[in-house]
Amino acid sequence: MPIRQRNKDDQSEYAHLQLDYRDSNGERIRKTIKPFPLSNWIGLPCIYFLMNDKKCVYVGKTINLPCRLQHYLMDKGKVFDGMYYLQVSENDINEIEREIVYSIKPEQNRHLKN
Repeated sequence: MPIRQRNKDDQSEYAHLQLDYRDSNGERIRKTIKPFPLSNWIGLPCIYFLMNDKKCVYVGKTINLPCRLQHYLMDKGKVFDGMYYLQVSENDINEIEREIVYSIKPEQNRHLKN
């Protein structure tokens, strides 16, 4: 499973999750993704994960996560019950997003439906 709960004893809705995927060179990457904070957000480049029923259904990239979240809350096409993020450098954001999407294949990412 590419995204899983870090600590099985922690049943909190806001528990950190472990992302596990392979990059374009086949190297295994493990990163902790964090729940989206409700306050004190500073605009930083990040990869975000829309979750539904504890499963990642969409992966995207942004430098303004609160604005992106508001967009999705108005968009009835995306169904999700949680959002997590992974802070990345702006230089690497496109490559990291692409590697994660093709590794975990979220069902709501459009370009995978071809």
